[in-house]
Amino acid sequence: MKGAYLLGFRGAGKTTLGRALAADLDLRFVDLDERFEARHGRSTVAWITEHGEAAFRGEEAGLLRELEAELSRPEAAFTIVALGGGIVEGEESRALLGRSALPRFFLDVPAKELWARLAPSPERRRVGNLNSLKDLQELLARRRPLYEKISTNRVENCDINESLAELKRALGSLR
Repeated sequence: MKGAYLLGFRGAGKTTLGRALAADLDLRFVDLDERFEARHGRSTVAWITEHGEAAFRGEEAGLLRELEAELSRPEAAFTIVALGGGIVEGEESRALLGRSALPRFFLDVPAKELWARLAPSPERRRVGNLNSLKDLQELLARRRPLYEKISTNRVENCDINESLAELKRALGSLR
């Protein structure tokens, strides 16, 4: 298996850091939400609105299963994977990640910082009904133990440059 997963709450920087990390280290980058949207031809928010979150979690687990198989091939390129923020809500996805040979980096961001990042984007706050900092804190409190249980590494992400440097150091020791 060649790669690493980035997990954390929506707005934690998984895609931003993942793209930067992959570009700096000349690695492949995959965003699981983008893969979902490409497959279904619509945004995750639109799909969830129509089909429901439970159906989405099933589809998400299927994509994760496919990605795990893809990355287990001998010819697979080392890949940085940004996971969806709520992937830990799906029991099958939690099990897949828990069994994965890939390192799993939890990008840990305080709730107030997450809210500052998400507040200007009503579309990103729609799933989960994040209408206030309190809503975000409650959802984060439910997910945090799941992120912590699944992750193999924790990175505090309040400064992109510091987090990028920490991820590079960690990946350097794993590759």
